[in-house]
Amino acid sequence: MTGAVERMVAVGVCVALAACGGDGGSPTRPEGVKALEVALGAGQSGVVGTELQKPIGIKVIGESGNPLAGVTVYFVLRGNGGRLSASSWKTNASGIASVGLTLGQKAGANVDTVDASVSSLGTKVSVTASATAAAPKTLDVISGDAQVGAPGEQATEPLVVEVHDAYGNPNGGIVVSWAVDGGGTLSAAKDTTDANGRASVMWTLGAGNNRATATVAELSGVTARFAASLTASGVVVLDDVSPDSLVEGGSATLTGTGFSASIAANKVYVDGVQAVVTSATESSIDITVPALDCKPTRGAPVRVVVGTEGSNAVQSTVVGNGTAVSIAMGEQLIVRDPAKFCLQLSPNYPPTSYLVGVQSVSKLASSVTPVTLTANAASDGGVVAMREPPAPLTSALAASGSALASVLVSPDDERWRQHRAAEAEMRVRERQIAAGVARRAAAPSALPRISGRQVTETVQVGDTVPINFPDISKNFCTTSIPITTVVRAVGTKGIWLEDVENPADGYTAGDFTILSDIFDNDIYASDVAYFGAPTDLDNNGRVVIVTTKEVNKRKNTLGFVVSTDLYALSSCPASNEGEFYYGRAPDPTGQYESPSPYTLANARKDAQVLIAHEFTHVIQFGRRLMNPNFQDFLSVWEMEGQATLAQEVVGNDLSGRSTGQNYGPSVVFPAAGSTDVAWYLPGFTDLAIYYGFKSPTERVPSAPEQCSWLNLASEGNTGPCISGREVYGVPWLFLRWLSDQFGPSVAGGEAGVQKALIDNTLSGYANVESVTGVKIDTLLAQWAAALYLDDYRSPLPNPNPRLGFKSWNLHDIYAALVPTAQPASYAYPFQSFSKAVSVRGGSTAYFSINGSHVWPMAIKLRDASGNPIAPGGPMQLWIVRLN
Repeated sequence: MTGAVERMVAVGVCVALAACGGDGGSPTRPEGVKALEVALGAGQSGVVGTELQKPIGIKVIGESGNPLAGVTVYFVLRGNGGRLSASSWKTNASGIASVGLTLGQKAGANVDTVDASVSSLGTKVSVTASATAAAPKTLDVISGDAQVGAPGEQATEPLVVEVHDAYGNPNGGIVVSWAVDGGGTLSAAKDTTDANGRASVMWTLGAGNNRATATVAELSGVTARFAASLTASGVVVLDDVSPDSLVEGGSATLTGTGFSASIAANKVYVDGVQAVVTSATESSIDITVPALDCKPTRGAPVRVVVGTEGSNAVQSTVVGNGTAVSIAMGEQLIVRDPAKFCLQLSPNYPPTSYLVGVQSVSKLASSVTPVTLTANAASDGGVVAMREPPAPLTSALAASGSALASVLVSPDDERWRQHRAAEAEMRVRERQIAAGVARRAAAPSALPRISGRQVTETVQVGDTVPINFPDISKNFCTTSIPITTVVRAVGTKGIWLEDVENPADGYTAGDFTILSDIFDNDIYASDVAYFGAPTDLDNNGRVVIVTTKEVNKRKNTLGFVVSTDLYALSSCPASNEGEFYYGRAPDPTGQYESPSPYTLANARKDAQVLIAHEFTHVIQFGRRLMNPNFQDFLSVWEMEGQATLAQEVVGNDLSGRSTGQNYGPSVVFPAAGSTDVAWYLPGFTDLAIYYGFKSPTERVPSAPEQCSWLNLASEGNTGPCISGREVYGVPWLFLRWLSDQFGPSVAGGEAGVQKALIDNTLSGYANVESVTGVKIDTLLAQWAAALYLDDYRSPLPNPNPRLGFKSWNLHDIYAALVPTAQPASYAYPFQSFSKAVSVRGGSTAYFSINGSHVWPMAIKLRDASGNPIAPGGPMQLWIVRLN
């Protein structure tokens, strides 16, 4: 560690999100609390997955018997996978703290329980809520299909269907309509589902084609189908079916006696489905084998019916159509064509496991695609109920998970969460503002230069310098606030200015000297080596770093860079025509930030990481604008993902680490009492939240597939996981993976990858494709698998290197967290199942399939109504064989 860093540690530098102690510790303990009472929301009931009509309100009673205001009440949700609007809330003037409750996915009495507590009491109060099923979503056949009997006889088994909502809860009280098609009669035309969602009728078989259907009015276009075969009459005899294995959609020949020479008089059924007869004689029939919707390869009966006479059945093998999965362990198969969204798995023993990804490659987080993944096993004893998504790894260090939970409710994390949300929103507005600014000249040499430079290379400590502070609450190209600053430090790479109206007791002269030293010798060199040199449009050879109370007045942001400072005054009247960074001033008395003052200790904590991050934006903006073919800035996720990557790069250099070393949790999580800056923890915290971390015992339902890292909430990213963190940590890991994978093959190595992204003229997915030469569909599939499988707990023989990271050991990092912070899959054995999910742009629903696989299995992806997915959409399907 450099001398500059050691001096900075001495004055208490520590990044937000680190468990560093100091004045960034636990929330203030409420005092004088005697009891808690349920004031609002007890005994409610609602539809699964929806918010209760009334909030849950908890009253805090003081020792005097009066309600207490300003006390923090902590809320924990148990039992059903729902979510609360907040994990803590302060009581109002009536002593009541309230939170909204969105019910989980399981229907039942008192299935959701909210526990409320305060720090100073050892007891808690609980409120329960009941959930009813949502609207019907599926209609499943339970029993009665594929029976055999004689005409006029009642089938042995009743026809039974079951109605479920989208979460698998049975729907009682639903009217089911029954009908026959071609043969037989039913005991009733309608029946109503019971509490288990089931309805049934009895079936008396007829002489012809025996088929029956069940429908419900609430499910338009959905039909449950039944078929029955007639016992052999002895008049029509089927001797042989050729070939031995019938291929769906292929041809086959049946031989026997008693057939009709008339094509129309012969009906042939394969696995209960009528085939097309193409030619016929009295002893031979040619057919086209029925092509079904992604059925597995299976044994199936073949039968001939001539008039009212039925033949014996001949058992044949029917080969299902679809995409055959024939991959080695550790390999991935990606299917992009919706017409091929049917995976055929052959029998395999000993036990085998697969990871299946249902992924949206849309570039918009506002894109949400509802789909259903259905597995059909050839012989498995029925449908298996969905299990709760388990964590794929066992927590090895529960203390680290608890530390993460405390980090996520710490003042440090909240300060940085607000900053990042504010900065990301500013980036969105920046792209809109820049779109209306006059174009630059066609060549870098013709770019407008500074007209009247104020911060020159000759300034000295103590000089007074007026500058324009860009008003980020308005159009910061045209609107600025004039401020007067004093030069506090002049380094080789930075000039440090302080607003003369900053609050008292801020940075000392020693602080400015140390920060200047760190920037010159460490941050600048690391960022430039990895992302490229910044521009120097004001010809002073430095970046101007301004500490001003105007940043404090904007409340949420800790510091920022704006691209409009690089435009000429003629284009942006608010411009300073140079490379500038603006940082929040220490405000120990809360002059601008009451009741939460920005302490000197916190300012020192934040400084290094802020500047490492924001200086990357100076590089991005300048190099893009200097490109004679400039079209657009990087997308917001690229900008913030790269700036978060800069935190990793600078952290590595300052701590003597390097990329490609497969670091684990000891590097990510600083030891208790450590003064090391937690350069990497914010990114992994974002990843844990993307996976659905809510508390040490709670996971957000439908994470991560209903979450996204591509856009902000204001741009349509309404997913349940991330608020203000969308475009930081998860894009960082995507860009880290790109550097790991393509660094060896790109000129300039890892730095060459990142510089190419900046120096290109494209943005977003198109930019990544241009730099790597690989389609984004493939990259996203490989990266999504790598997030789950990196350093997989059962080492894969010769795994595809694209399915992992070189710089981080995600397995060990996950194992250091509680299960709710780890990636989870919808887990099934090798049996039939069906699961409806909604997938947001850029994200993936993971399914793990494990166990003895002694029969064929077909897995299909269909739309929410069970129909084939239309071509040209954002969905893709991939599978990795794990053993």
